Amino acid sequence: MMKAIRWAIKHPRVLMRIYIYACLSWIAFFTLILMAWLLSQFTFINLAAAIIIYLVFIIPPLIPVYVLYYRSSKRMKPIKMIQLDPYLISVKEKIYEAESYFRGEKGILWSQVIILLYDAIMTTLQRLVIDIKGIKPIEQMRREKKLYFDNLISILRKEGKITPEEIKELEILRDLRNRVVHEDYRPSKEHASWAFEVTRAFIKKTYPEVFKKT
Repeated sequence: MMKAIRWAIKHPRVLMRIYIYACLSWIAFFTLILMAWLLSQFTFINLAAAIIIYLVFIIPPLIPVYVLYYRSSKRMKPIKMIQLDPYLISVKEKIYEAESYFRGEKGILWSQVIILLYDAIMTTLQRLVIDIKGIKPIEQMRREKKLYFDNLISILRKEGKITPEEIKELEILRDLRNRVVHEDYRPSKEHASWAFEVTRAFIKKTYPEVFKKT
């Protein structure tokens, strides 16, 4: 209740401030009268009567203030935003673009879906390495032009951050992507659906915030 009173005292609307000051003046006046009456005729019955009178005449005028404060605090409660770093933003964008093909927004170029999903996995693997080793290994591999799937997997395997089953599925995805890029292979929608499920499962396990609304 004290928070509601402080909120009303600082309220930008003049009528609200006038109302709360009137309530506080009434409370002070009524409290003094009750105290004077109790001091002159103190008994436990009078004390109980004073408490009842206090609750009946003092609390009700403050109820509208508390209700308005409660509604205002609910409206003004900040929404916690999920902040993604550039790596995870890139992953999220690639996943969203891949989904657009399944929604029929970009035709039926399933080859592009495979490429997008593999790129999302590569970015996710880099982000995992950064979590474990920091940014320097990624910078070094990029400088030496060795930022490859196998090198990233090797680091994660040694650190126990990826399972043999996950490695097998990601290797199949890499093989499918290489066939698309280097052999002009045309995957079916079933291939793309499998790749999407593998990618989503791996990313959701490692970075579930990618799939949360921001």
